[in-house]
Amino acid sequence: MPTTEFEVERPWLAPYQTDAIFCPARYAVIEASTKAGKTAGCLAWLFEQAFRNGAPGRSYWWIAPVYPQAEIAYSRMKLAVDRSLYKSNDTEKRLELPNGAALWFKSGEKPDNLYGEDVYAAVIDEASRVREESWHAIRSTLTATQGPVRIIGNVKGRGNWFYHLARKAQRGAPDMHYAKITAYDAVAAGILNQKEIDDARSILPEQVFKELYEASPGDLSGLVYKSFSVENYAPDVDDDGASPLLIGMDFNVDPMTAVIGKRVVDQLHLFDEISLSDSNTEQMAKEIRARYPHPRHITVYPDPSGNSRKTSAPAGQTDFAILRSFGMTVQAPKAAPPVVDRINDVNALCKSADGAIRFFVNPSRCSRIVTALENLPYKKDTSQPNEAATAPDGTQMVHITDALGYLVHTEFPIVIRRRMFAA
Repeated sequence: MPTTEFEVERPWLAPYQTDAIFCPARYAVIEASTKAGKTAGCLAWLFEQAFRNGAPGRSYWWIAPVYPQAEIAYSRMKLAVDRSLYKSNDTEKRLELPNGAALWFKSGEKPDNLYGEDVYAAVIDEASRVREESWHAIRSTLTATQGPVRIIGNVKGRGNWFYHLARKAQRGAPDMHYAKITAYDAVAAGILNQKEIDDARSILPEQVFKELYEASPGDLSGLVYKSFSVENYAPDVDDDGASPLLIGMDFNVDPMTAVIGKRVVDQLHLFDEISLSDSNTEQMAKEIRARYPHPRHITVYPDPSGNSRKTSAPAGQTDFAILRSFGMTVQAPKAAPPVVDRINDVNALCKSADGAIRFFVNPSRCSRIVTALENLPYKKDTSQPNEAATAPDGTQMVHITDALGYLVHTEFPIVIRRRMFAA
């Protein structure tokens, strides 16, 4: 039986579209400006996946937050592809290709409706507006096929699964690719007009413009560590095996946390962290020495209450005494510094008012502190961190930020406070 051969030419795409979308990684997470070409590029990608790898019974999905948005993508795909290359079902929003593959355009409004199918490739559009439960369902449909997925959208604050997944990809998680596309990239490529961007900036609130056009979180009100950002990411920061170690520690027992780094001139480089569930100071000290054996010089900057509290089993020993018994130096003020001072110290180290960045963290090795710095909120209508706020894994975020705060307050305090009585 004779076969019919088809030749399909990919539409013109800007280099940033190709690099972001047609990368070899299974997961591509793309934070992008509005109207910068993310949808057009992903329509081309999904069609190629189905056209090149499709077979009878294979499904390829486009998921939008609501059904009308899925309809828009469906209509755009029909206009972009030669009519001879598909049969359409406008009721089901489905295109069937000559190889038997089916392109489906669906809504993420009802997550339970997304379970059950084996999907060979997917695009999640406007992901910051898609329910997290829908992402869970879509990921389950890719399990048997090990299919790739492209997850695209505008930035919409920090408190959503898309933002968290983007940070994971940006930290270099295996088989994940991260890209950020701004309106300025689109202007440089001739896709958008600079005057239009300038007009949007003059009309929209600053936080809205930052999210829609610069692909950056706009409204950080309510977050404790507003100065922390991807500018503090430093994947190359690592232990050199010789420098004295600086360790911030919080004595909460579940979890007990520590952050580990070194001083580089006037900077703090963080490259390790420890979080122990239902633990005590002795177990923490053993874990530290297992990672960094004698004679490595270690200075711990703990919660000052450790000079009297006993979280460990041996009777009569304080937390400080236990740390010293493992050959560690303990540096702590007599009383806990005010919470607001510790927060200000950390924010200033992350980025000072004059733009200086003196805090760098290896995001892949220190994912807990990164997550906490990016997401810890204040209690409503107070200046106190919300101690009940949890990370995606369910652990309270405040403890590991406290550990960092004790270290920073002692070693890297805001200079003006140190000198305020010097005159």
